Amino acid sequence: MIEQLDYLLMIDEKRNISKAAEALYISQPALSKQLRQVEKKLGFRIFDRERNMIPTYEGSIFLDSLKRQKNDYVQTMRVINDIMETYSGSIHLGIPSNRAGYVFGMYLASFIKGNPEIHVDMISKPIKYLINDLENRKIDMACMVPHVSGEHLSYTRIVREPLSIIADPALLKEKIRPDGSVSLRDLNGIPYIGLRSDFRLRNITDRLFEKHGIVKEPLIETESMQLISTLVREGMGFTISTASQMDVFPAKADGIGFYTISEDPMFWELGYAVRGNEYLSNMYLKFVEGLKHYLLSNDAYFESADGSAE
Repeated sequence: MIEQLDYLLMIDEKRNISKAAEALYISQPALSKQLRQVEKKLGFRIFDRERNMIPTYEGSIFLDSLKRQKNDYVQTMRVINDIMETYSGSIHLGIPSNRAGYVFGMYLASFIKGNPEIHVDMISKPIKYLINDLENRKIDMACMVPHVSGEHLSYTRIVREPLSIIADPALLKEKIRPDGSVSLRDLNGIPYIGLRSDFRLRNITDRLFEKHGIVKEPLIETESMQLISTLVREGMGFTISTASQMDVFPAKADGIGFYTISEDPMFWELGYAVRGNEYLSNMYLKFVEGLKHYLLSNDAYFESADGSAE
């Protein structure tokens, strides 16, 4: 019966029998049969076949109750597993698309090898979609995200990384100060290459320019940090970002310079978001603590979110 209830939740999510069957790795006729059996036992239709599988009034009440019961079951099993000190099962998390490269990928490989009893179910999407998935219980944690807010979300900082002015040193020439910093005001006349205006990092950069009375319209706007990195390396202009956003290791940084912002040093904080009223099991805490240790031990750019060197 539990398996049948999971089938119902998938139909409710997909609003299409064929798509739900595909997601469940069963045939469409088999899923339709399961649905008919449950509805016969209940004595009412759960979905309206003539309205794109929209739940009926009775079905909506039943599905809402089912979702609450499933969540209670998951939370209860997490508590029991922690009491029994069982580090096995699945963790469901998401990571922003622009973080799914080397920064997260190498840690994920290390974690999976070191914890074969834990299954990592991970998706990669833009932040706004991850938060939507978190609120709708499709994932249990959004990891490596900047500060996010929501009525029912809780956010914990993990690490931070300084924002830098990034450019070919030859492009800045005498503008580089002895302490390795560059003034925003000295960037007049140098083309700016930035992310699209709907990206959080771009919003921070725009506010930084505005705060210091600097008008900077991007020479090029893009959603690709790889393209920005390439253009900066080719001396086309400067950008304001972080080293990890540029997917650059120190050993691969030939021909590109990272300079602190002399007027207003700023940091890009990363952490994880969860639903605030739910129990976070030891499996998730183990994953997060391991990620923090990995970033601080293996990446020269990150530091602890409180500014301390660990």
